[in-house]
Amino acid sequence: MTVIVKCRVLRPKPFNQTGVALLQVLLITSVISLLAIRFTETVREQIAMAEQVELRVIAQLKAVSVQSEVIFMLLSDSVTENKQPAGVLGSDLPEKSVLNRYGLPINWADGVEVEIQDLNGLLPQMFPDHALWRTLLERSSLEQSSINSYLGTWGDMQDSDRRNWNGDGDEPLMSNDGGTYSNGYAQSDKVARWIFDDRPMLLNLVLEVSDIDASYETNLYNAPASLLYAILEHDVTDVLLMERGNEGKRSQGLNEFFRTEFRQENIFVHDSNRLRVTVSVDLPLGSYQQSQTILLKALTNPPFVVIRKH
Repeated sequence: MTVIVKCRVLRPKPFNQTGVALLQVLLITSVISLLAIRFTETVREQIAMAEQVELRVIAQLKAVSVQSEVIFMLLSDSVTENKQPAGVLGSDLPEKSVLNRYGLPINWADGVEVEIQDLNGLLPQMFPDHALWRTLLERSSLEQSSINSYLGTWGDMQDSDRRNWNGDGDEPLMSNDGGTYSNGYAQSDKVARWIFDDRPMLLNLVLEVSDIDASYETNLYNAPASLLYAILEHDVTDVLLMERGNEGKRSQGLNEFFRTEFRQENIFVHDSNRLRVTVSVDLPLGSYQQSQTILLKALTNPPFVVIRKH
């Protein structure tokens, strides 16, 4: 027996792809928009960074130009004004009379400040036997035993022998912090930092009034005020600060005082050819600071040598 059953086959309705395509377009558009926004932000950041670099380079070039102007004026006996367009190097130089060698800030131009420190106005870190080191430590209320220990150890670390400063055996091979005794002249202020590490306030003063490249010969007229107040009576320092701006009217009494107070031949009133020149540029568009220790050599080409960059 054959049975034939007729039934309706349910076929799926055709899928409407219009909605899916729209979603895909919207999704792709959103992704592209997000990428475009991110690319835009990245470009803006890179442009801002490039502008900052450009402004820093402009400030750096300004500092280099002013450094050259300072050296030019230091080497010149006199400067004659020469009419030049504004902005040309040398067209707006300050008067030579504004220069000083004791680190007093000089307003060189709008946003530009210069400090010139003759290194013979600072205490020499290479020579702890310099008489003014002991004077400085004595006026810092240290006992003689501590002063002897500081200066003796300082000398031991820079002399070439192995004998202890107090004659009690040999120098230690290692310092307390694990460093070795160099037994040679210091090349940086690291030795001074180690010597006075246990007295932070005294260390700050030592670093402020001394330099690794300072000479053994000292001119107190070129010393910063902090050093003068540290080694002299305040009334004497006040007179010196008042007089040193006018070399032609320095009192004979003050010179006599120095000769009586400090009988050492290495303490005198002459300038040196070794200076630290610091140029600070602080403009609305950018800022930069450059500090160099230079040795003036007027009869050579070039007429100066950079000893150290800080």
